[in-house]
Amino acid sequence: MPLARSLSISVASLILLIAAACGMSVQAANPTDLSGRAYNITITAEGGDQKDRLVFSTKDLSAKNLLGDSKLPYTFKMKGKSITFTATQTGSDGSVMTIDGTISGDNVTGSISFTPKGGTAKSLNYTSVKPKP
Repeated sequence: MPLARSLSISVASLILLIAAACGMSVQAANPTDLSGRAYNITITAEGGDQKDRLVFSTKDLSAKNLLGDSKLPYTFKMKGKSITFTATQTGSDGSVMTIDGTISGDNVTGSISFTPKGGTAKSLNYTSVKPKP
C-alpha cells in the first residue's frame, strides 16, 4: 500500500476516533435522567430551618420529611454547566406542590411552593451540598 494512502487511512481513522470520543464526552455531560443523585438540604422556614434529603430516581423525586412516601415526577434541562429541574404534583384536593432547583456541581439550591386550591402560594427556599461518597 502506498505511503500516501496509508496516511490518509490513518488520518481518517484518527478523525473517527476523535469524533467518537467527543460524542461520548457530550453524552456523559448531558445525562438522560438524574437517577442516583441525592442531596441533603436545609429548608429555610420562619419557625427555624428544617433538614431533608432530595433523592432522584429515574423519573421521580422524593423527600422523606417533606413528602412522606409520596414522589413527585420531575423534568430537567441542561443550562450550560448547570441542571435546572422542576417537580410538580397536584393533590386530589386540587392543591399543587412544586419543587424547583438548580444543580451546579455538588450544590443544589431552589424553592418549594405549596398552593392550596383557590389559595395563595407559599414558598420556602432551600440549599445544600451533595455529600461526598
